[in-house]
Amino acid sequence: MLQYYYCIAIIAAFFTSVTNAGFINSERLASKVKGSSNPLEQLFSNTFQLIKPDLETSDFQTFSSPDHDISFHITSNTSTLSDLGLEDASIFQMSGYIDLPSHKHIFFWFFSSRDSTSNHHLTWFNGGPGCSSSTGFLGELIGPSTLDADLNAIRNEYSWNNFASIMFIDQPVGVGYSYYDGDDKSEGTVDNSYASAEDMYEFFKLFSQNFPELVQDKEWHIAGESYAGHYIPAMANEIVLKHENDLNLTSIMIGNGITDPMLQYPSYFTMLCDPINNGHNKTYVLPTDCIALEEAIPRCEMLMASCYTSNLDFACILANTYCDGVVFNIFDKTGLNVYDMSGPCESEDEDCYFVSKYIDEYLNQEHVQQAVGSKVTKFEGCSSDVNVNFALRGDGARPFNKYVADILDKGVPVLIYAGDLDFICNWVGNKYWTEALQWSGADEYTKETLTPWGENEGEAKNSNGLTFLRVYGAGHMVPMNQPVASSKFFKEWIDNKKLN
Repeated sequence: MLQYYYCIAIIAAFFTSVTNAGFINSERLASKVKGSSNPLEQLFSNTFQLIKPDLETSDFQTFSSPDHDISFHITSNTSTLSDLGLEDASIFQMSGYIDLPSHKHIFFWFFSSRDSTSNHHLTWFNGGPGCSSSTGFLGELIGPSTLDADLNAIRNEYSWNNFASIMFIDQPVGVGYSYYDGDDKSEGTVDNSYASAEDMYEFFKLFSQNFPELVQDKEWHIAGESYAGHYIPAMANEIVLKHENDLNLTSIMIGNGITDPMLQYPSYFTMLCDPINNGHNKTYVLPTDCIALEEAIPRCEMLMASCYTSNLDFACILANTYCDGVVFNIFDKTGLNVYDMSGPCESEDEDCYFVSKYIDEYLNQEHVQQAVGSKVTKFEGCSSDVNVNFALRGDGARPFNKYVADILDKGVPVLIYAGDLDFICNWVGNKYWTEALQWSGADEYTKETLTPWGENEGEAKNSNGLTFLRVYGAGHMVPMNQPVASSKFFKEWIDNKKLN
């Protein structure tokens, strides 16, 4: 659904003899390569989305970049969105595209804050890789509304736009409503977090230039979850380090993210087999499975270390394939939701949650697409093409913790939060990597201990700009499971850059 459960069957087929991991999904493999004389060539390029030939653009505004030598422009639709009923008519909202070089078109949806005095702006990303940020918007109570089974909008009293303006972005190109319309497939393919970050820097720059009244003189926070644990550090590196924070990024927030895979993989053993340290007071699999997982972790760490040191695609693909294969072969025996260990998936499809289906159905309605200015004929919540492209570059196994360390040393605060019922990007793994992070404030941070936060809603630690928060009783999507706590920590964070 959302986030980080890789479609790695094809990669597994290439490396089974090396890793001895018995997790090939032969049916999925066959369906992917059927009819292709060169399956790798097919996988490394996004399937082009079908573009509407007769889009009505009379309600759009088009803005040229100040640099007219570069073909940037913004197309936005501001007049029809309130009729959708997703937010009060008094709240300004805007949707549309920022068109980047190489025929890339990135879709966004902006809402002003319900608090007219707010001086905060948030940009939100879901993960995947390859999943639309509509999940955060319409699914997990970050945005102003969610949807019921009849596709009716339900007002969200706990929306983060109670305290900040908020923008949801479909990225990289090929995700959600975002699309590529050039002729060169290789030019339009984004298959790693660094390329994604470069595109997003251009997006942020152009948005700020053309809509200064919406974002300038405001504190700007970037937040996201799951694979955004890769995306956001890469974006922060692009903004803060490569461009000297010329866009004035204020803070970053990562929820249940995957950021330092080598340190996070051992946490899967803890979550399944260590009833004291997983915080659940129970184990989830048989002792024989725990032994198999414990024996596999050293090989996983060795493969991850090879990826980290060599930075070769092959090494990183191999690490991801082996480690994911072992872990999820064992986890699947539990019958539980990989995003919420308190029970099984709601739905029987791979998305796990009914709301994912509602979102796809809602955003594929013609009147909705017309209102938002969609230029694609079909919305898909997650793109398997983008997901596989990232997997075949080994992007998932690469470390992004070093960028978190660097931006902390540049004075940009970081919040890492995690629901403690999530398995796939669990709280234990996020605690591991933050406590091992090498930066100027590391010694003081590691001396701090987790202390109660809120009204028995979690536990947190803060030091020198880095904050870690464990949220009790929440899965992968913290705002969906604990909306009150989510709203509370978001407000505390943007106001204080730490949690009380």
